[in-house]
Amino acid sequence: MGVERNQALLHFQSKIETALRRIVLAPEHRRYAPHVTLFSSHFSDNHAV
Repeated sequence: MGVERNQALLHFQSKIETALRRIVLAPEHRRYAPHVTLFSSHFSDNHAV
């Protein structure tokens, strides 16, 4: 689900990416797209939700 473009959110994402680079973590290569994740089966332990 996408969210409306928000300068504060984009600034926050930029600060996070800068901090990750300082601790030598590779930045995400995909273009940043603010969103809300409602459910991710990736972290599920195979229980029905």
